[in-house]
Amino acid sequence: MTDSARLLCASVILLGYLDGVSLQAQPRFTLGQEQQFHEQAMAALAHGLHDEAIVLASTRPDDDPSAVALRARVLMLSGQYRDAETLVAPIAEANPA
Repeated sequence: MTDSARLLCASVILLGYLDGVSLQAQPRFTLGQEQQFHEQAMAALAHGLHDEAIVLASTRPDDDPSAVALRARVLMLSGQYRDAETLVAPIAEANPA
């Protein structure tokens, strides 16, 4: 695995953990909605239902970290690492550690 692929994987994993952290006064989604989204996303990925995962991600705003991480994961699973990295870059820049 190349360094950029490792960085991308780490970014996606990190986004998965940090997506509940928000600097906004009001979160977009409740904790229950986030939990449900993640359960559905993980189930779709576990069963290889990539199209279902993309449909699920499309129910969220384009700048939602959870949805972006899910879209990036699907891209990575199909070998489109650069596209995934391009997708997560704005979210990673907007949410520095």
